Amino acid sequence: MKEPDTNANYEPDELEETNADQDTGQESSSFYDIKEKASMNLSQLLEDLQAFEKAVREEDIPEIYRLYNGRLNEELKRSSNENHEIDQLLMRKIHDRFLQEFPFMEQVESISPTMSYYKIGTYYHDRPTVGIDASLPEIFVLPKIDDEWEKYSQPESTDYDKKINELDAKVITAQTEIERLDEQIKEINRQMTDLNDNKGFLNRKKIEEEIQELEKKKQVLSNEKLGWLPYIETPETIQQQKEALKQEARADQLRAAIVEKEQRQIRRYFGSKEGFGQAIHEFLMNYLGNENPNNQSNEGGSEYE
Repeated sequence: MKEPDTNANYEPDELEETNADQDTGQESSSFYDIKEKASMNLSQLLEDLQAFEKAVREEDIPEIYRLYNGRLNEELKRSSNENHEIDQLLMRKIHDRFLQEFPFMEQVESISPTMSYYKIGTYYHDRPTVGIDASLPEIFVLPKIDDEWEKYSQPESTDYDKKINELDAKVITAQTEIERLDEQIKEINRQMTDLNDNKGFLNRKKIEEEIQELEKKKQVLSNEKLGWLPYIETPETIQQQKEALKQEARADQLRAAIVEKEQRQIRRYFGSKEGFGQAIHEFLMNYLGNENPNNQSNEGGSEYE
């Protein structure tokens, strides 16, 4: 069926005028929509800016985080924090509240305008163990410290005495082992000589294959001998290895003692490592105005946010 011509009743000039009116109407509608959207965006920006200024002025920390880490325009963020004014405010507020809640904590180092390290009380060879990142905010055990806590919580540790004794034993047995290997290499050389002497036109391929197998065995024995030679030829190197192991053992004992002391501090102030994590979590929830601070997330490991 033929489609009806909707423009059949219009003269050409009238048709052009009608189309022009439609285009003008669409442009007006489009411009109006753009203007309305721009007006709404500007109103939202102004509303956000006023809310942020009010939060900063009143030091309303939960509201500052909500706006600054939320919908606040990036340009407003940069301009308001050009000289780290917001960073310093957030760091100062959480630092003060943190020490008020946990007075035994001591600040050790300021890493950046929003990052500081703390130690859990005072003890011999004390070191920073806890970090605060005020930009999120987040409180966490320093990764290196957390790794050591995990390592020394395990019953098995490196047996340095065993390693030193093994070195001494190898020094004693090195000469015997080298003599044994020399005898085996000598025997292989004899077998290879015999095979070469008996090699003829008809058995050449078979004998060459046997010689190749003997060469492989000889190489394995030679490599093993090279491993024993330092115990005879360079005893000073072995002594250096023993001294290095002794130093590692002393350093390991010191780290273990420090970790044990840190764990005692945690048990003293928090009851357990789990209690420490719970206390930090509740502190952050209360600090941010959360109504359910006891609803702790299972995520995060040694990070509490």
